[in-house]
Formats: sequence, C-alpha cells, structure tokens
Amino acid sequence: MARHAKGTQAKTHSSTNRPFKNKPTGDASTPWANILSTIEHTMQTQIEANTKKVKKSNEELDKPNFVSPSLRRKSLKWPKAETSLRKKLANMAQDRDDALGKLQRTMEDYARHREEHQAANRARESTKSMLHNKISTLDTALVTAKDKI
Repeated sequence: MARHAKGTQAKTHSSTNRPFKNKPTGDASTPWANILSTIEHTMQTQIEANTKKVKKSNEELDKPNFVSPSLRRKSLKWPKAETSLRKKLANMAQDRDDALGKLQRTMEDYARHREEHQAANRARESTKSMLHNKISTLDTALVTAKDKI
C-alpha cells in the first residue's frame, strides 16, 4: 500500500496496487459514468436556474423605481397602519384637549375661590374694624356717662 505525506495509507486497487482515481475509467455504459453524468446534469441545471435568478434580480434592481417584494407586501399594510396611527393621534389630541380644558377650569375655579376668600377676608376685616370702632365709641360714651354721673 502507498503512503501519503501525512503518514496515512491510501486505498489502492487490489489488482494494480495503484491508488483509486476520483473518477473511474471506462466507457459511458458503466454505472459510474451514468452517476457522474446525472450529477453533472443536475449541477448544470442548478447553475442555469441560479444564473436566471441572478439576472432577474439584477434586472429588477436596475429598474428606476424598484421595490422589493417584501417591501411591497409591507407597503400594502401601510394605509391600515397610517389610519390606525391617525386614530391614535386624534385620540391623544382629544385627551390633551380634555386635560387642558380641565386644567383651565380648575385654574378658573381656584381663582374664583381665591377671590371669594379674599372678599370674605376683606369683609371680615371690615366688620372687625367696624365692631372695634363701635366698641371704642361705646367705651367713650360709657366713660363720658360715668363722668357725668
């Protein structure tokens, strides 16, 4: 048996003591020739199919307004998505307007109540001042009356 450079033995043909070749020798009627021609034909068919796909892809990419099939499928969903987003945006705007309206009413209520409280405080202070004036007038009148007695 023959040895390879890495130290392994190569398989050899028993009658000639020569290593097997990758493809058998003989005419086209042998089984190996049929298998090889079938494999070769299959490979050639695959190469032709792949070449056609590549050419078709290149032609599509060369088109000025090319849209890939996956992008085309996605683009069919865009109007629905746009409508959905517009509805969400409208709802958000409505919520914002409602919140701003509520805030405005709250601020107006607070201002009104503050003015009412301030008016009530002014009235209370005015009443208190008036009562102090009356008390002081009555005290003065009482002192004067006592002095006369």
